[in-house]
Amino acid sequence: MSRATSIAKGIDTALRYLKGVGPKRQTLLSRLGLETVFDTLFFPPRRYEDRTRLTPFQDLKEGEFCTSLATVSGVSPPPRGSSRPLQVQFRDSSGFLSAVFFKQPFLVNTFRRGQRVVLYGKPVRYRGSLQLNHPEFEIVEDDGEEQLHTGRLVPVYPLTDGLGQRTLRSLIHRVVEEFADAVADSLPPALRRRLGLLPRCDHDLVRAEPGRIRVRAGQE
Repeated sequence: MSRATSIAKGIDTALRYLKGVGPKRQTLLSRLGLETVFDTLFFPPRRYEDRTRLTPFQDLKEGEFCTSLATVSGVSPPPRGSSRPLQVQFRDSSGFLSAVFFKQPFLVNTFRRGQRVVLYGKPVRYRGSLQLNHPEFEIVEDDGEEQLHTGRLVPVYPLTDGLGQRTLRSLIHRVVEEFADAVADSLPPALRRRLGLLPRCDHDLVRAEPGRIRVRAGQE
């Protein structure tokens, strides 16, 4: 069996058979409608974050969405039985900022002093200072895949409880790299060139990794 035939057959493979997935993670992926490699190739991000342009705390503007990279400097859990929110303090090279998380006391076990965290949200003013109310966040890990998650345009996908953004982004990156070539293109090459469109497999790659286009010299 040729490599192309093998790959084409593989797009119908259940995700649980891919390395690092398994039955437990497959259950979480199924909540997002991701059952097979084919499903994953066509799973769109909710948005993209430009992590080449991180906003220092000193440049945050009230009411404008921003992405910042900071370090956890303190965690203030609410008193037991209290309805008060969890407060987490962050710092970067320009200053400090508080983030408030409502009705999620379990996050007290997520944040630790010294962690690097990417924050995304809209600053609001509270008692004279800016803060983030329930921002989206992603903990930066030294997992050898940092080039996927920072310093570039980064896809941000819908999630479900128990499935992290980095885990899903890494899986989709791997699936696109390995299987995008197997997706048949419905447009003839001549028409695609006339319309200035990418081949389907390159479209899948750029969606998962915006800013990157493979050059396929001599293939069309």
